[in-house]
Amino acid sequence: MSTLDALKAYWVAQGISSGDPASAADLQAFEARYRVRLPPALRLYFAELNGIRRTVKFDEEMDADMIRFWPLGEVHPLSEVWLENPARQDAASLFVLADQGINACLYVAHLSNAETMAPIYIIGEGVTLVADSFEDFLDRYLAHDPAVLCPPS
Repeated sequence: MSTLDALKAYWVAQGISSGDPASAADLQAFEARYRVRLPPALRLYFAELNGIRRTVKFDEEMDADMIRFWPLGEVHPLSEVWLENPARQDAASLFVLADQGINACLYVAHLSNAETMAPIYIIGEGVTLVADSFEDFLDRYLAHDPAVLCPPS
């Protein structure tokens, strides 16, 4: 089973639905708007799952750890999402992909105009690297690694 299949199954087991897949045009528009290149794993994630679907039931929008993965249409640089953030010098290159505890902590990927691994950080009271890539982050999330929870342990 692929990581994305496992992620979808994990969400389904909790009554969570993934979003509508992002189209190739959506992905290209995002990259053009922000002048970044999505790494292959992140691009595939948006093309297949695209975050957690918004519903009218609050408990269906986040997992058991209160983490909500955002669809591509909600992903923006940290500088646009959290103006008083602790990562000001990098805020324009850190893109919010998910949050925990209704924005108590934000999960961000470092994106650039060159394809990279897109390391994942937790932004809360500080900035903590939690995974070297989006794929590694998903693997650790699915393994219930406490280091990917906020605050990291």
